[in-house]
Amino acid sequence: MNPNILKHLEPDNETLLFDEASVPLIDHQHVWKILVVDDDADVHTATTLAFANKLILGRSIEFFHAYNSVQARKILTSVDQMAVILLDVVIEELDSGLKLVEEIRRNMQLMEVRVILRTGQPGYAPQLETVQNLDINDFRTKTELSRNRLLTAVISAVRSYDQISKLSASRRGLDLIVRGSAELMRLRGLGDFASGVIVQLSVLLGIPPEGFVCAQQSLDDCGEPALIVLAAAGKYAHQINQPIDQLGNERVTSSLLETLNNQVNQIAPGSSTLYIGNRSNEIGVYLETPTFPDHVDIKLIEVFCSSMSVCLENVHLFESASRRAYFDEMVQLPNRAALLRTVDQTLAASVHRNDVLALIDIDNFAEINDTLGHHYGDQLLQSIAIRLKAALANAKLVARVGGDVFGIFGDENTVDPELIVSLFVKPFRIGGDKQTVTVTLGLARLSEIDGGADVAFKSASIALKRAQAVNRGHFSFFNRALGILTNDRVKLLRNLRTAFDSSHLFLTYQPQISLETGQVVGCEALLRWKLENGNFVSPDAFIPLAERSGLILPIGEWVLRTACTQVRQLRQAGYEHLRMAINVSVVQFKSPGFLKTLDKALTETGVNPARIELEITESVAMLDSDYVTSLISQIKTRQVQIAVDDFGTGFSSLAYLHRLDIDRLKIDKSFITGLEHNQNEKSIAAMVIDLAKNLGIQVIAEGVETLAQAELLRGMQCDEAQGYYFGRPMEFENFRTWLQSDWDTEAPFDKPLKCALTPTHAAL
Repeated sequence: MNPNILKHLEPDNETLLFDEASVPLIDHQHVWKILVVDDDADVHTATTLAFANKLILGRSIEFFHAYNSVQARKILTSVDQMAVILLDVVIEELDSGLKLVEEIRRNMQLMEVRVILRTGQPGYAPQLETVQNLDINDFRTKTELSRNRLLTAVISAVRSYDQISKLSASRRGLDLIVRGSAELMRLRGLGDFASGVIVQLSVLLGIPPEGFVCAQQSLDDCGEPALIVLAAAGKYAHQINQPIDQLGNERVTSSLLETLNNQVNQIAPGSSTLYIGNRSNEIGVYLETPTFPDHVDIKLIEVFCSSMSVCLENVHLFESASRRAYFDEMVQLPNRAALLRTVDQTLAASVHRNDVLALIDIDNFAEINDTLGHHYGDQLLQSIAIRLKAALANAKLVARVGGDVFGIFGDENTVDPELIVSLFVKPFRIGGDKQTVTVTLGLARLSEIDGGADVAFKSASIALKRAQAVNRGHFSFFNRALGILTNDRVKLLRNLRTAFDSSHLFLTYQPQISLETGQVVGCEALLRWKLENGNFVSPDAFIPLAERSGLILPIGEWVLRTACTQVRQLRQAGYEHLRMAINVSVVQFKSPGFLKTLDKALTETGVNPARIELEITESVAMLDSDYVTSLISQIKTRQVQIAVDDFGTGFSSLAYLHRLDIDRLKIDKSFITGLEHNQNEKSIAAMVIDLAKNLGIQVIAEGVETLAQAELLRGMQCDEAQGYYFGRPMEFENFRTWLQSDWDTEAPFDKPLKCALTPTHAAL
């Protein structure tokens, strides 16, 4: 060893800032890392000896040695948290040390490490500007550095590094908190938020997320208050969603309870418990810490907890809004939106091969509600929800999707329609009553769905409507053929709207004949739809669609006004005695504005109301008795006549019809077709005619196609008839021409009737 080096490291009279005796705490987990860069091996040895058994700020020293610039760069790129570099200015070249410092600051971006320059050449010193620009702590010749001066310089540099690194750690910590807060603000569920807190806190403190537990006061499965684990990591990870006492660690449980009860952080060696939130919405976080957090970490923890409290409030607000958006409070089940979301998530995960969506409709629920009251109906729905949830616990979701319709989603073994139907065999107890209900189901297999949850829901709805129409009280599965049929109906309805807007709908008129005199007594206005290609769409196809969609209301208003206008034109042509029969659907009849629509048509056209006859079906006649009686009575005060169409195909009784004060019955054509050859149909027709005569109601038969049928009906004293034998439905101008030339009102009935049609009278 160079004796000059030893000489300069001998003790002098300068007082050391401190030594090991003055340090109250010793941190054996951390050391100060010091790099010695010098081409002289004796300098390395002497420097190490000078710091033997010395502690700086409670930490020991770990030396790293480099003998040239290359070795120094390698060490600095591989070792983190280097505190001080003792650097010889002249290594390979006169300015090698300064070049290395410049690289450390500008290329390596090591701004916290402190640099002490040393040189063995007296008189050589870097310019002051260089020292400032490169942030060099000190510059000394080796002859100046006695042992105590070296210790003083290094201690000063370490203290400076400690302050700078703490400030940097604070900045990084605050940056982590800000970015972590932004990330946690985006989390929408409490469980996700709790997991995020664990991750962010472990990053902030630089410790692995082992032994972390995030818990909240809640209710256990039995409804009892309990501290529930929201999220956990490490050895406690398997306890998520379990009461905290199942952790088997009394210290963790008591620490969390104390923190939540006192609303304070508890920071101690080995573990800490943190409080986040406020009394109305709070969580406790337990974490195991390898070392006692320093002052900077404690301050950062306080800022973190404050910031996370704001984030927790945001999560709470979102969960409240989400609960309202996705939950039905009345029956305590998820709602339609939640069901669609779950189905969409399942479809996106591509794990839906055997999944089934079922919609359950409570049969005749409206009647139960109307008869026993809405409170009773609500209690029934709540009881149904409880039974479904209990019996179908393995389902992915049990939901109420609206009104009296529930949704079940899960695999085909769970969503078994026969099992679901059987759940309703046992009566429900509502108050002191027993209420038995039946259900109708529509089901859709996700494997047959091309689209998202909305398509699946629509498919199940189609199947439900099918079951309600043909198999009420049971179930129906959606299939592609049913979907195609429904799509065709939707397309037809869309085209019907276009046809109505484009005036492609029109009326035809079929004559009605008195079987006693052979005279034309009226006609029936019949709605027709002609496509642009010349083909016709059957009324049996488009009228039901118009009724279901509500389009029948504007169409019906147009038909009523148009037919009244034609009656006025017939009167002007000299046929003022003719009656115009106009069909009114059940949807129109139930519409609150029907009388207003009728009055408007009568007033605007100036037609004689006595020449207007409204044809209603038996389904209209069998609506609420008081409503129908009142409405028909109001219609009759306007002198408008009432006929019941398609009589014999429904369930009405003649006595009920008589009470409604109707004018005419139309025997359905199904009873006329076999009149000549079927004695049963002949007997039914005769019975209807006789009973109607006894009740003072006139009878008209429709669908008369032969002279023999007309003769038989005449013999039964049927009043009127219409059908192809007398005339097919014709457009108005053709009908008026037919009245003038084709029909001889003076012709005896027993002679051939002039009803041969020209091509313009083709059937419509």
